[in-house]
Amino acid sequence: MVSIAGNVLRYSQPMSSETDGAFWFETTLTIPSRSDYQQFHATIRDSSPDKSHIGKVIITLFKMDNEQLFLGVIDSREEPPSGAVDGDWNDVMDEYVLSRASNSTREGKPVAPDISSKSL
Repeated sequence: MVSIAGNVLRYSQPMSSETDGAFWFETTLTIPSRSDYQQFHATIRDSSPDKSHIGKVIITLFKMDNEQLFLGVIDSREEPPSGAVDGDWNDVMDEYVLSRASNSTREGKPVAPDISSKSL
């Protein structure tokens, strides 16, 4: 599940045998100025169960097409870059496709957006 509210992106996966429990992280988004591509930097501010990724910055391209949000991870760094990072969709390591959730709710809570991912 991915949710975006303001400048916060939260990603979570349900419990599985691979992750030995629920896996999630919460990030703060910043959009650098003067980028040739739509790009944001997501700084991990909390995660579970492994806290070693806190502070890491994920460089991500984004674009909208037919009511879907495409996210393409192009780099990760220990420190935030000073501005936009060179890269385009040919440099994407992991891609995520999100669809807006409908107005329906489940048990009084909004339904999570559909998400698919693929490693390139």
